[in-house]
Amino acid sequence: MEKWLEGIMPVGAHPFEFQTLYKTSVTLDESNFNIHMSNSSYPKVLDCTQMKAAMELFPQFLCVGGILPLSPMHFYFVKELLAFTRYKLHLSIGAWDEKWMYVVGCFMTKSKPSLKTKPLTLLTGTTPQALTFPAGTSTAMTGTPSLSAFGNMDVVNRHVTLHMICISCICFKLGRITIPPAVLMATNRISIHPWELTDAPPSVSEQPKYSLSNPPPMWMLNLQTMILKSLGGSLKHLRE
Repeated sequence: MEKWLEGIMPVGAHPFEFQTLYKTSVTLDESNFNIHMSNSSYPKVLDCTQMKAAMELFPQFLCVGGILPLSPMHFYFVKELLAFTRYKLHLSIGAWDEKWMYVVGCFMTKSKPSLKTKPLTLLTGTTPQALTFPAGTSTAMTGTPSLSAFGNMDVVNRHVTLHMICISCICFKLGRITIPPAVLMATNRISIHPWELTDAPPSVSEQPKYSLSNPPPMWMLNLQTMILKSLGGSLKHLRE
């Protein structure tokens, strides 16, 4: 069990680069009388994808009995999804504060290029324009990472159709206790790149990303003895 958990933990995953992808199609029971996806069906698909993301990002948290209550969801509808259309839902972390994590979901389809289609000027270079998050969010979002999954040139050349954007506010609970997202990410070894640390010396810029073979410092200093049974750790210690 410990080796399996070790294998699925997102060691070194960058919080703003991580993405969860969910591929599906619009079924008839999800459609309304206009024969396109009903507004009430988007949250259902989001629930499935958010659970998939939780399993990929926070396996240790789920193993100790953690739950993920969902609070406000902000929907921005751009273009309808017709019945039986195949689409992709991309989830990424947009921001977090002491309590909430703001998760960005983008419903997209890949469209056929057209000679009449002009390049999309809103998304230039490699970083799409940033979204605006609710007031009080302490961590600024660095663009919309979800769009890059199709390939930057696909986005710029409008080979991708964006149908809906959703921002979900999620918190993390162990019983009645709220776990700060930063603590949760640390215990699952999600981390920025070593060269992004503010006090990192110039020589660190040559180091690779954190990984199983090159774990983040907090794993070596604190978390091994809390989690690994071979070093006296356990799920009970982690929960406590």
